[in-house]
Amino acid sequence: GTSTETPVGYAWLPLLAKGKMNIEEQCLAVAASLPVGYLSIQPLGLGKGNSGPDIQWIDNQRPIFTVGFRLDSTVITTDQHLHNLFVHAERLLEQPKTAAQPAESETCKILKAAHAIHISSLISFLPTILNQLFTLLVATSSEEIGLNIIRLLVNVFHMLAEEAKRKELLTSYVRYVFRIEGFPVNGCSPTSQQVATVHGELCRHLPTLLHPNNTDFLLVNKFMKFSGIFFDIIIKSMGQFLLSTGRIKM
Repeated sequence: GTSTETPVGYAWLPLLAKGKMNIEEQCLAVAASLPVGYLSIQPLGLGKGNSGPDIQWIDNQRPIFTVGFRLDSTVITTDQHLHNLFVHAERLLEQPKTAAQPAESETCKILKAAHAIHISSLISFLPTILNQLFTLLVATSSEEIGLNIIRLLVNVFHMLAEEAKRKELLTSYVRYVFRIEGFPVNGCSPTSQQVATVHGELCRHLPTLLHPNNTDFLLVNKFMKFSGIFFDIIIKSMGQFLLSTGRIKM
């Protein structure tokens, strides 16, 4: 049969808003046509209209079209805590060292908030999350940031193995995915002895977390339950370091 629908105009919105996917339900104004350059339109604020080409709006630019989206992605997350972690890690790892680094307190705040990442997000993005955390571990020179990364790792392992009953995801990650390059210390080459490694950083920080004076018994108990995974990571990191520095040949 013939369609009874009659198009009345056009509406659009940016995919990204403040670095996040724009998927919340929104009510948009509708334009009668799409002039050249319509995507460059920006509101001037204070009810002063828009910059860009002239638009013929329907119903005096009243928002009359309601739209919502459902994100289905293995790249973008709607989990706010995970989003914040990824964005902050990118700031720490990708901007030049000459640029101002985020404050240590800001990084620790992001890492502490990441304990609230939803379990479904952990499962969907597990390899990327662990790669980012281990890379941050070797890249940071901050004792406090390093300790908070390990606390988060312990919690992630606990959530996956105990709450989600998916310990096999962790063993698969260690066996098939884990490979973190050493991070040069003070400008040394990655093949020199002066590099920060995952096994080195874990062995440096774990005595602090496991010291008898540490009153966080819950953290210690969680670590002891999954210490085998940490030891597997330490062993694999040591092997990768020996191979990358040419100390053993395969």
